[in-house]
Amino acid sequence: MEKPQTVQAAIAYMKPDDELFSKEKPYVSLVPFLAKGANFTNTEVDEHIMEIANVRGRESEFDLDKNGFAYVPYKPKETPGHDVQSPDHPYMREISEFLRDYLGATETRKVGDPQFLQASLYAHVDHSIPNCKWRVQQLMAEKKKEMPKRWELINIWVPIKGPVRGSPLAVCDYQTVLRDDLVAVDSVFPHRVMEVYHVKHNPSHRWYYMEEQDIDDLLILKSWDSEEDKACCCIHTAIIPDPDVKTIRESIEIRFIVEY
Repeated sequence: MEKPQTVQAAIAYMKPDDELFSKEKPYVSLVPFLAKGANFTNTEVDEHIMEIANVRGRESEFDLDKNGFAYVPYKPKETPGHDVQSPDHPYMREISEFLRDYLGATETRKVGDPQFLQASLYAHVDHSIPNCKWRVQQLMAEKKKEMPKRWELINIWVPIKGPVRGSPLAVCDYQTVLRDDLVAVDSVFPHRVMEVYHVKHNPSHRWYYMEEQDIDDLLILKSWDSEEDKACCCIHTAIIPDPDVKTIRESIEIRFIVEY
């Protein structure tokens, strides 16, 4: 039997609340509040069932600068695993060089440590535009370099154990996103506050995922691009297309600042 080319899954959008957010900024706290009755967030979920198209066999139809994401076949010499935290790990050097060559960039710099976080079941972008600019300005100041003519903040997402059957990652075509769909939200950490984007529902959004994504199916996502005529970010979220699948997803996400 031929496998379906689309699935239906719930997307957890952010519920609009113009009255509340005219008084206080949306936030999500990752540290506990001591005040009695304090909420870890002032946002609410607005869940919608959306159609998610399978990109398997259609990978060439999608372009990083047009859609905000790209699926790229890539067989690493070193298989990624939970031991890749070190920047000197062969896989980290290998994937950095691959990304530089694939994008035709001058330089790629890993930002932070690889993340092995479990599935985030809400539509989001990892960094807001101001937060992206701040991160690059900090890096350039540390390196005593001028801002590059063009730069991007890029995420690489790949399974470390495949194929993925539980909680695959879904991505939204940037061409179907309005700037007004993106809502700046403060993520509160013990040592700092970072600004990210949560997303308001838009029925025009087109969503995609790769069925049974494996360790040689690289997903490249944008968080920001300084060239305004290019896709600047990629909304993404984990989805649950089949609630009967109980497999725990194992994946790695690596972030790079890319200079041209």
